[in-house]
Amino acid sequence: MMARPIAALLLWATACTASADTSPTPEQLLERMHAAYAAMTSYADEGTVILEEQPIGATVIREQYRFTTRYAAPKRFYFEAKKASSGERFVVWCPGESFNSWWSATGVHDRYAAGEGADAFAVAALPTAGSVLLVPSLLFKAAGLQGPLVTMEQPKYAGRESLYGHATYKLIAPVRLNHWSDTVRMTTVWIDAKTWLVRKVFEDTPTGMGGAIQRTTTLIEPRSPATTDASRFRFAPPSG
Repeated sequence: MMARPIAALLLWATACTASADTSPTPEQLLERMHAAYAAMTSYADEGTVILEEQPIGATVIREQYRFTTRYAAPKRFYFEAKKASSGERFVVWCPGESFNSWWSATGVHDRYAAGEGADAFAVAALPTAGSVLLVPSLLFKAAGLQGPLVTMEQPKYAGRESLYGHATYKLIAPVRLNHWSDTVRMTTVWIDAKTWLVRKVFEDTPTGMGGAIQRTTTLIEPRSPATTDASRFRFAPPSG
């Protein structure tokens, strides 16, 4: 079940001091979003990533991924992404103690020692089209995962929008690709106005690409309450 401890509820109350007839500030929206994920004892979702790339003078290349996330506090976790065109899979899981990863492209099963679980997410970033660093960066905020939802700089409020029947708030902000580069991607986030969970992320072409295009659209459908059955957080890599 999705729990909301008293501390999180107090945070929500103090974060939204504006009256009903004024728009929330970007900071208030981010605080509510972060508090919603921090308050969870379980979470699950299904999502789609759509990549769109067009080198200068070339035709548009599109690729799609499907992913699923399962989480039970404090540490049980399962994430799987599958590439539509090839069926290639990448899985990150933690039954409760240590994190593991497996990639169908290499057949390699990596096990991460205690305190090194963040490495599993870093390795998974490229094969999952970055989806592994979206919601998990909020669920494991203390781990310091560097996803766009936790590294947004100077967000601006972009209004409200109905998204597949759900009222959402929109935030837009530049997101730096890494600490040592000035390259940024203008990123838009759609936050559910009722649950404060993320429903969509759009990452535009990074700066410095000239006339090339490189866009990523991620659609997320949260599923709650989520099951916490232990079997949902185990994975047996195929042999051979």
